[in-house]
Order: sequence, then C-alpha cells, then structure tokens
Amino acid sequence: MDRPVAIVTGAAHGIGRACALRLADDGFYVAATDIDDAVHGHAAEGRIETHELDAADIAAGHALVEDVAGRLGGVDALVNNAGYTERRSIEELETAEWRRMLDVHVRGPLFLIQTVARDLIRRGASGAIVNMTSIRAIVAEPGQLHYCAAKGALHALAPALAPELGRHNVRINNVAPGLVATRMTANVRADPEALSLRLPRLPMARYAEADEVAACVAHLLSKDARAISGQTLAADGGYLAG
Repeated sequence: MDRPVAIVTGAAHGIGRACALRLADDGFYVAATDIDDAVHGHAAEGRIETHELDAADIAAGHALVEDVAGRLGGVDALVNNAGYTERRSIEELETAEWRRMLDVHVRGPLFLIQTVARDLIRRGASGAIVNMTSIRAIVAEPGQLHYCAAKGALHALAPALAPELGRHNVRINNVAPGLVATRMTANVRADPEALSLRLPRLPMARYAEADEVAACVAHLLSKDARAISGQTLAADGGYLAG
C-alpha cells in the first residue's frame, strides 16, 4: 500500500464520516467502520473501504485490524470515534445500559488501541491514535451520568498510554468535541428552549460542523503534530472557556 492506512470507527454519519472523508483527502487509505450499514454509502473510489463493526465487539475489532493490516501491510492510524448518547437519571439507569455505554466508549476502543499498537510495534513503525472524547468528560450535564463517566474514562487513556506508546514512536491524543451539528444533536437543535440554554455557553454562538472536528483529528494524525502526545484538543467553540 503506497498510502498510510487509517481505521475510523463510527464512520457512517456525522463526525466519523467527516473524519473518513478528510483523511482520504489527506492521502490516507481509510477503513471506515460502523454498526450501521449506512457506512457502505461512502463514495471515494480507491480511497475508502467499509466494514460493519460493533465497537463493543472486541473479537471483531481484533479480526478487523488483523485483516486490514494483513492485506494492506499495516495500520498506521486509528480514530476511535464510535459512540452514542442517551439520557438516564440515576433512578432509571440499568446495569445493561451502563455496561453497553462503557463497552462502546472504553472497552472496545482500548482493545482496538492494543491491537493497532501491537501491529505498529511489530513493524517498528511510527503511528498515531486519536480518541474522540467530549466536553462531557470535563463538564458534565445532568441526566448523562453513564455517558459522562464513559467519556471521562476514554479521556484518561491518552495521558495514561502516551508514555508507554511513545517509547515505540506511537502517539495518542484526544479530540473533545463540544456542541456539533450532527444527527446526535438534531433533537436539541430543533427545540428552541433547549437551544436557548446551550447557545449562551458558546462564545462563537453556533454549533460546530463535523468537518471542523475532523480537521482537528487530521492535524493530530499529521506529521505537523509529531511532537504532540497525551493531550486533548477541545473542538468546542470556546465552551470550556465560557
């Protein structure tokens, strides 16, 4: 493969789709995955291949990395983007919902990192990993206990792993989106009352676009960021500073 190879999870819609397209434009060959078969709608001849993958399925993730690496000569970059949100009060939260949230946002991504890192270390190759965290890992919102906790755990992986992976010339960072105009936020953006509570928190007075978040991911995977590891880039329009 004459291009670097990147795996992007949760790539059927929104930020993940924008990441897959941006990385393909930047010269990567992209393996785009999603639990939603809409991922197959990617149209980028010769630059993107698609796979159905449940991010919580560790065995399937391991097999995917082995397949891609075996056919293409290795995996050079990983974007752990797959995720979802839902609202549950502490009174409503069930064990299965808690476990699923952690499996998708923490357990699955961690073992994808492990599998990609093993491939990079075996080849003696440099590489880069980006985890898509959230401002909710830093500033919580009521009713999102399990989402905030899961994103907080994912957020902790980059500083925890940066020293270990750095010895092998592998970098790991986070991008923490704020309020982004995607399918996930459509209900809130369509509700004038809910929107009126959020917009005052945004110094830029607007939701970000998915391609703006993808640009942050592309930067952290690029050679321009080769001195950056263990860090979090907040793509939040100033939310955390407000």
